[in-house]
Amino acid sequence: MVGITAFPFSGKSTVINLLLKRGNNLKSENEGRITVPDERIEILSKIFEPLKKTPAFISIKELSAFDMRKKVESSLINDLKNSDVISFVARSFDVSLYPYIYPDIDPKRDIRKFLDELIIEDIAIAEKRIRTGTKGLKKSSQEEREIEILKKVLPILEDGKLFRDIDLSDEDLACLKHYAFLTLKPFLLLLNIGEEDLSNTLQIEDDFAKYLGNNTQVLALSAKLEEELSLLEIDEAREILSSYGLENFGLARFIRACYDLLGYMTFFTVGKDEVRAWQIRKGSNALEAAGRIHSDIARGFIRAEVISYQDFIDSGSMNEAKKRGLLRLEGKEYMVKDGDILHVRFNI
Repeated sequence: MVGITAFPFSGKSTVINLLLKRGNNLKSENEGRITVPDERIEILSKIFEPLKKTPAFISIKELSAFDMRKKVESSLINDLKNSDVISFVARSFDVSLYPYIYPDIDPKRDIRKFLDELIIEDIAIAEKRIRTGTKGLKKSSQEEREIEILKKVLPILEDGKLFRDIDLSDEDLACLKHYAFLTLKPFLLLLNIGEEDLSNTLQIEDDFAKYLGNNTQVLALSAKLEEELSLLEIDEAREILSSYGLENFGLARFIRACYDLLGYMTFFTVGKDEVRAWQIRKGSNALEAAGRIHSDIARGFIRAEVISYQDFIDSGSMNEAKKRGLLRLEGKEYMVKDGDILHVRFNI
């Protein structure tokens, strides 16, 4: 799940309204599933003409505003801890008629203040664990290892460094995974820029990406323009985007970035009944993909017929792909690749 927060008056509600397609009714649901845009499923659907088309999805949730003028709500911190990806909407547009909590617009300042609050929460977790776990430890125990790592990172956190920027081994990170440290989570910055800055979108994103560093993604969009484009026919909207030198809608890019930070990739199943995109963790094997479709299919797994999306498109049909030797039989341990088309043979 992607948790989305912001400082007040940053345009978060406009972004959420568009993502959840909830209009201006701010009292409606604040979370839901969002379809992941993918041209491949559209092309496959045109070829197979299925009765049903099912895209991949991600789950998002609108979190409370992070209002620096008040004490941070414990419910907001809990929501952040329960998020797999944290997204922060930073205001980078300056409209005098639209008030802000500060007298000036400075997104880097706002990001720093937000991250500092997350660091404070991480320090509190580390201090509590060190305090409660120091007594009664068995030598060489897992707990002892955790305490050693936390004692090492605590002074670095206190110096204002993010957890994800601390040099830790994969083993150390695995040891601390269950603590849900906030500055260790994947982070997506969504810069809400003015229309006058849209032509510099890529340069702005590159600047902020360098500012943020590891395990982060940066996207810039104009929520106001995205809202206006949502009311137009698709061709007219794309024409306006093109006038700013942009190829894709900002929110579509946002969804794809979330999908990537969640660690997902896509495989497809195709046929006359349904063409479906399945989200699965990167690094999953054929057996895990079969289980994603149905537990019975995984239990009775025999073989998976596999072809890459591009090989299928280049062949024009499954029959031609077979003639070219591009349709392969793979076993349980085959590592599924993004875009694979799978047909699982099973027996139960």
